[in-house]
Amino acid sequence: MSDDLSYLLDVCTLSPLLTAEQEIMYGKRIQAGIALTDPTSEHYVAKPDAEERRTIQSGLRAEKAMVNANLRLVVSVAKKYVRTCRLQHLTFGDLVQEGVIGLTRGVQKFDASRGYKFSTFGYWWIRQAITRSIAVQDRTIRLPMGCGDVFGKLGRFVPEFVADHGRQPTLREQAEHVGCSVDALRYYMAHISGVGSLDAPAKAKAADGGSALLDLVADTHFSSETGLDKLEADVDYSALSVTMQQLDDKERIVLEHRYGLAGADFLTLAEVGKRIGVCRERVRQLEQKAIRKLRGYMRHQPVNFRTMPIPVETYTEQLELEVAA
Repeated sequence: MSDDLSYLLDVCTLSPLLTAEQEIMYGKRIQAGIALTDPTSEHYVAKPDAEERRTIQSGLRAEKAMVNANLRLVVSVAKKYVRTCRLQHLTFGDLVQEGVIGLTRGVQKFDASRGYKFSTFGYWWIRQAITRSIAVQDRTIRLPMGCGDVFGKLGRFVPEFVADHGRQPTLREQAEHVGCSVDALRYYMAHISGVGSLDAPAKAKAADGGSALLDLVADTHFSSETGLDKLEADVDYSALSVTMQQLDDKERIVLEHRYGLAGADFLTLAEVGKRIGVCRERVRQLEQKAIRKLRGYMRHQPVNFRTMPIPVETYTEQLELEVAA
């Protein structure tokens, strides 16, 4: 058990429960302090005087007292969800911390003038914070809140049904209990399974030497071609060659070495400049000019590099005019 959780449980045992009169008194102090510090309140004070500062401090002390006095309720709700939910990553301590956040929010929202006990009001805020944390944080892949609510209800319903009837409930009985269709429940169940790691040890015989799942699971989409081999097989390099013919020699050499086309080596701007006898900045200008020229060509004659395009020398003169412009 962590030190923080141990401290919180100690506070639970040391903090006395509040009477109804104390809850009303603390609730009024809390609301008075919040009214002075909330910018959206009509009583908000940007620079409180001495009396207003005392009111704010009194509200903060009352808030702390109400939170400490109701920590038992947080622990009780957290234990309930630990028993009924199949938690994957969150621990009891995590649920308690989330419950305290919800409790604090409930204390700040509590309206003592309505006349009901705080435990009735605070329970809803604690429960909401815990259920939301389970839905958002507990799974590797987050499920919608509605899906989490369905399985929360089933987690409580199934054990009770088995105890009463001596058998597992059917899908229809479960769907009727949670208020959804059988098809919707099947859909939820298909997505509730946990996520495993392919690097985890396989549950196989000892003769496997503790192999990982990755070593044993077959790839149904396996291909002997690598990604690069497949790409090269798909691309029609004759089409690429025709497109590159729209460039002059220097522009073509620059693009080939800057992008590794036609089997050329990838080179830096400076290395290409040495090869064609120009400076680094001139290489950059040639690269940009060549790209603009090819874009203009593609606008007039879209090329599918998987099929051989028809040469369009008739566009060359027009393209030169566009580049010059």
